[in-house]
Formats: sequence, structure tokens, C-alpha cells
Amino acid sequence: MAVEPVPSSASPLVTDTGSRPMRQPGRVASIDALRGLVMFTMIFVNYLAGAGEIVPDWMVHFSDRHPNASGMTFVDVVFPAFLFIVGMSIPFPLGARLARG
Repeated sequence: MAVEPVPSSASPLVTDTGSRPMRQPGRVASIDALRGLVMFTMIFVNYLAGAGEIVPDWMVHFSDRHPNASGMTFVDVVFPAFLFIVGMSIPFPLGARLARG
């Protein structure tokens, strides 16, 4: 018996303990968009890491160019942004799992 794939735009029907069918919630587009931006930035920053002195100061970790100073560049925001995305994403599967029992 062949199983037909469900189109990505459609949410498959889910039954809760055999009673009535209910729609599975869709994805949160803003979280997906921010996740994509953070992933792109991670790859971009890692690519620039080996470029040396030709990269401007705002495109490297602040502490690499200014060892005795305090500050941040956009490169220093990538890891906190990743942790933010993880924190925003965890409640969705956890809540669905708890709802299933």
C-alpha cells in the first residue's frame, strides 16, 4: 500500500483519542524567518573568520580587534540570537507532546 505525501502547505488531520478530527497547527513563519537569517549569518561569520585583517572591524568579534575594551558587533549577536530561537521554538513541540499525553 503506497502512502501519499501530504503537501507542505496543508496541515494533516489529527484525531485526539478517536473523537473528532482536529487541524494540526501550522508553523510560525516569523520564527522560521528569523531562524533562516540566524543560520545564514552563522555561515557568513564563519566564512569571514579566516579572512584576516582585510575584514572591517564591524564584521569580526569585537574582542579580536580590541582586546582590552568592551563592546559588541553584529557578529557577537549571532550566538545569543540562536539561543533566542531555540527558546522560542521549544514550547511548540513540548506543548504538543504534553497535549497528546
